[in-house]
Amino acid sequence: MAVFLAALDVTIITTALPTISEHFHSAAGYTWIGSAYLLGNAASTPVWGKLSDIYGRKPVLLIANFWFFIGSLIAALSINIGMLITARAIQGIAGGGLVVLVNITIGDLFSPRERGAYYGIIGGTWAIASSLGPIVGGAFSEKVSWRWSVICRRKLQHRVC
Repeated sequence: MAVFLAALDVTIITTALPTISEHFHSAAGYTWIGSAYLLGNAASTPVWGKLSDIYGRKPVLLIANFWFFIGSLIAALSINIGMLITARAIQGIAGGGLVVLVNITIGDLFSPRERGAYYGIIGGTWAIASSLGPIVGGAFSEKVSWRWSVICRRKLQHRVC
């Protein structure tokens, strides 16, 4: 579920970007909304791995999940483009933790012979989230509001916690 949330967060926003940029009257923010997430994700991955080596997998995974929730909350309550970009960066940093810690945990729990099946399940999860994200994001931004894509992720995340 943690990987599904992180993958969904990457893709759900793509179809809502024009609506979000129009809402905040920012053409420059268009690129940074998605890029902030991906930059935070890529930059934080090694840090999460090292923290999990020091403090253990479960506490660090719970911290990443908590920060993902905080980032989602800030994004849902954003009043300007800067606040939304900052929230997306926080989500990206936490999303990097969610993805890498799930992969590390699979490596810890299963023998090399069994790992391939579990990594395949993670790959399938990415495929499903990548397929559903743009559809759900587009439906929310067109029928309700772009903020619903953030609220939907928070409700899914609450069930995971």
